[in-house]
Parts: sequence; structure tokens; C-alpha cells
Amino acid sequence: MEQEKKKHHYLPRFYLDGFTDPKSNRLWVYEKGIPEIRSSSPTKEGCQRFYHAFFTDDGHRDTNTIENYFEQIETKTACLLVSIHNRDRFTNDNKRELALFI
Repeated sequence: MEQEKKKHHYLPRFYLDGFTDPKSNRLWVYEKGIPEIRSSSPTKEGCQRFYHAFFTDDGHRDTNTIENYFEQIETKTACLLVSIHNRDRFTNDNKRELALFI
């Protein structure tokens, strides 16, 4: 049985990684209404416990189905963004995969 995923990102970690300091792998976080700016890591930001969880018809809490789906899309997209950055060849399939993420 697959382990229950608890920390669900609504901002993909690979995306947040693009805003980190390359030396420390930290990013700066500003929260509206809080005057202090704080340092954090992509694994701790843009997420909420069980954000994508739902209850099935039999009353079971499913915490992984949506997370696993997004994980597949985000893994492909992370590679695509590296390809774009490197100016690699971009196929129609790549465009479709990127559009699915967007």
C-alpha cells in the first residue's frame, strides 16, 4: 500500500526552486499582512496539509490520487523548463505537455 502523502504543494517545488539563492537553496517569503520577510525552503512553502485530498464514495480519504497525477505533470514540466533554458529543440509533444501544466 502506498504511503499517505500529507504535504500537498499548490506551487510546485521545482517552480519555487527557481526563486532560491543558488548558494543556500533558500528563498525569501513575504506573507501579506505580516511585516517581516523570512527565509525558507521550497519544501516548506506553497503547500498545505492534505490540500488535494478528497473522500471517496465509500468514505475513505484519498490523499494520493491527485498528488500522483500532478507529480507526473510536474516532473515532465521541470524537464521541459530545463530544455527551454538550454534552448533545446521543442516539439509539439513538448508544447502539449507544457500546456497541460499551464
